[in-house]
Formats: sequence, C-alpha cells, structure tokens
Amino acid sequence: MCMKRPLKIAAWSGILLVIVSFVVGIISAALTKFPLAQTIISIIWGLIGGVLTILFLNGFLVLGKKYKNSLLKVTSWIGIIMAVLFILVGLAGNIVSLSNGSYIQNNSKWPFGEGNDDALIGLVLSLIGVWIMFSLIFGAITILWGIGLMRLEKKVEHARVTGILNIIAGATYIILVGYIIGMVALVFEMVLMFKASKKLER
Repeated sequence: MCMKRPLKIAAWSGILLVIVSFVVGIISAALTKFPLAQTIISIIWGLIGGVLTILFLNGFLVLGKKYKNSLLKVTSWIGIIMAVLFILVGLAGNIVSLSNGSYIQNNSKWPFGEGNDDALIGLVLSLIGVWIMFSLIFGAITILWGIGLMRLEKKVEHARVTGILNIIAGATYIILVGYIIGMVALVFEMVLMFKASKKLER
C-alpha cells in the first residue's frame, strides 16, 4: 500500500479500531429487539473494522519491508488476507440475511426441538471442534507474528515485549486467557507504531 506516514496511520487505526469496537458493542446490545438495525450496523462495522484492521497491519508490513524482516512481512500479509476474507464472508452473510428476511424470524424456539439431546450434543461437539481448530491456527499465526516482532528488538522500541506478549497470547488462545493478553499486546503494538513513526517518518 502506498500512502504517506503509514506507521502513524497504522497507530491511529488501531486506536480507532478499539474505540469503534466498544461503541458498536454497546449499540448492538441496545438494539437486541431490532434485528434489522443490528444487521445493518453489523454490515457497516464489518466494512469499517476491516479497513481499520488492514491499515493497522499495513504498518507492520511496512516495518517488515523496512528492516528486511521476512517473517513479519509474511504474517502481516496473512493477517491482511484474513481481514479481507472476514469482510467478504461477513458482508455476504449479512446480505443473505437481509435478502431472506431472516432478521424478522422468531428465534424463541430451540431449533432442534424439545428433547433432541443428540442434536444438541452434536452441535456442542462441532462448536468445540471449530473453536480448537481456530485457536490452533490463529494461535500459530500469532506466535509467528510475535517472533517476527522480537526480531525488531534492536531497531524498534518495545518490539521485544510486544513480541513476547503475542507469543504468550498465541499459545493461550485455546484457554481464552490469550485474548486478554492479546488486548495488552495490542496496546503495546499501537505504542510501538507511534514510536516507529516518530523515528522513521520525520
């Protein structure tokens, strides 16, 4: 991506991503009785959040290119591609929901019927399987991302601690603790971007 001051843009994109996520969460919770409004907000948030994520990751891609850090470049590209896929899949799902009018359906009844324990067990096992697979894949990418960041420790301030936090987060996603650590890592990533911008984008 070609833009002026991509590192500072990345830092501010990270901040906006956190703020907008929080605001959208509150609005979505307040609109639980208005599924159509929730779906529209979900579409808008998917687009805005996706763009902010791409701009944020682009800052690390720029750092990877600047310091010839192949691992950071590769993991940044993987993150950008995943963000694009999430945007497309989320957008398609919400558009289908709108076109089918599914937002007005009454979902108060359990879809498997009363007493259908086998269906419930199957659903739970499927969700656990998806969770494990997602945690392992996303965790592995995050660990590699952290290693890539650690390789910048002598060139970019806070790179070492940010990398370590990402490695720990990636290794503990499967037990949920990783998401808390990941939020702390995100704060350090934004600070790192501001520091790098101050050093490289004068």
